[in-house]
Amino acid sequence: MSRVLVIEDEPNIALVLKIALSDEGHRVFTVPNALAGLEQLAKEPAAK
Repeated sequence: MSRVLVIEDEPNIALVLKIALSDEGHRVFTVPNALAGLEQLAKEPAAK
């Protein structure tokens, strides 16, 4: 399926979202803030 980047500063909410999306077959990355999100995108850019 898809890769999903979840930016959420509340760890419990991030975990619930990760579990729910993973259960649907998505590869999920969670980060706590926008800066970490940009760093994650630099590591794993969107597929073209």
